[in-house]
Amino acid sequence: SKAIEGVKGSRDRIVRGTLSNLSSRIIKRTPVGNPDVWSPKSLPAPKGYVGGSLRGAWNASIGAPDLSVNKRKIAPKGTAAIGRASKIANSVEPGQTFYLTNPLPYARRVEFGWSYRQAPAGMVRVTIAEAQQVLDSQ
Repeated sequence: SKAIEGVKGSRDRIVRGTLSNLSSRIIKRTPVGNPDVWSPKSLPAPKGYVGGSLRGAWNASIGAPDLSVNKRKIAPKGTAAIGRASKIANSVEPGQTFYLTNPLPYARRVEFGWSYRQAPAGMVRVTIAEAQQVLDSQ
């Protein structure tokens, strides 16, 4: 009985750690708008522009995707989004489905090449390709 509980505890810790790690990687890979690399250069940045909306918009949830767009602060480092995702990942119970979603309308375009200088292969696809490696390291 103790051995079975130990295995279940290890399994849960591994799953939660993997979800947290993968979420953090996706968020950190999300490009932050940089007018210096925009093409064409004739597109000026709006006055007072600071990039980071896409990185800060990631939502973690259990059971159903959270597609809400909250009025979050611009988050060039993504610290709050990583913290939110980690908190949710660490509360996942066996049998539950974890979602990491980005509701901003241009998130899909960025994933598929719109930010070809900063994230040419996207954020999610690159991270999912590393999933087995991340799982093995837990």
